[in-house]
Amino acid sequence: MHTSIDMGGNNLNSAGVVNGKYGNFDVSIVSNGPVTAGGDIRSTGGWIISRHGRGWMDETHGGGFYMTDNEWIRSLNNKSIYTGGQLKGGSVRSDSDLSAGGILKLDQVNVAGTWCPQNGAISHDSSGGILSCQSGRWSGIDNYPIGSPIPWPSTTPPPGYFLMAGQRFPCGS
Repeated sequence: MHTSIDMGGNNLNSAGVVNGKYGNFDVSIVSNGPVTAGGDIRSTGGWIISRHGRGWMDETHGGGFYMTDNEWIRSLNNKSIYTGGQLKGGSVRSDSDLSAGGILKLDQVNVAGTWCPQNGAISHDSSGGILSCQSGRWSGIDNYPIGSPIPWPSTTPPPGYFLMAGQRFPCGS
């Protein structure tokens, strides 16, 4: 047959395989099995929607994204996420070590002696001096007892301190 078929709005039922170059549909395509495309799948006016804890998966590498609850987007098979750009969020949490390939930049400035949210937190003052949260207050290195060995992140000691050499301190066991 070398002509168009006008079904007049009626159904085409019990067809085996329908072959062709294009398919134009006004409403939707419904399939009870997989839909396979030899090229990109594109949405020009809507979302790509998945259900039941499924999402997107790269079959070759076994990675992708999915959701199993209302809060977290998960990496399929616990794959790592890589970007040459930024990851940005309200907060970033690591349940293990945190490593930076460059310097650690702290944007928030705090004042020694004021309230701090969590013991062990690290910040800096307006001149760049390191502060740590101790007993609910920001504490600078000037609060160390006299004679204490103090680490600092530069080759020169802070103003008012001296660089001492030759003294040994026990490291513990």
